[in-house]
Amino acid sequence: ASEDEIRDKYIQDHQQIKVKYISLLFSEVSKEVTPDEQELKNYYTEHESEFRLPIQANLSYAGIDYPAQATDQQKEEIKEKVQQAYEAALENKKLPVADEQTGLRTGETGLFALGDPMADFNLPTNEIIPLFNLKEGQISEVVQTIKGPYFFQLQNKVVDSSPEFEKIKEKVKERFAYAKTKELT
Repeated sequence: ASEDEIRDKYIQDHQQIKVKYISLLFSEVSKEVTPDEQELKNYYTEHESEFRLPIQANLSYAGIDYPAQATDQQKEEIKEKVQQAYEAALENKKLPVADEQTGLRTGETGLFALGDPMADFNLPTNEIIPLFNLKEGQISEVVQTIKGPYFFQLQNKVVDSSPEFEKIKEKVKERFAYAKTKELT
């Protein structure tokens, strides 16, 4: 082996050891960081913007899933049933209840942020954005999902909020420990 190859191998081996040493040191030091409740609350208050939640929406939905290997005719029949349910929903200003006879499925997505997956609909972002732009109680157009045709109603929207300290206390503790460990190393 040439001198250059030996030197490169030596440098590579010693750099890896230093990285491992620093990593071990960091994890050991972070275990020693034991903030009290007031320190955590102060950290949360000083860094509240880091914990803010993005805009979130909760939607109710109604639609019918396509059966596996659905024919074009079956898909058209399902689209017609969903269209009828949609028109009734617009008239009544509320989503229908589930109906086993027609196969109409209803439910709620729960709060989710723009960019997060929406329940199990697998909609692209450009189709989710209009749902975030609905007003509370407003019903969307019928949307073609991978499951079948569905329409949505905005139940509520949470815009740029800070979670309560108690709900994210462990996350605050982790970030506090990380920040303190960084100062010590």
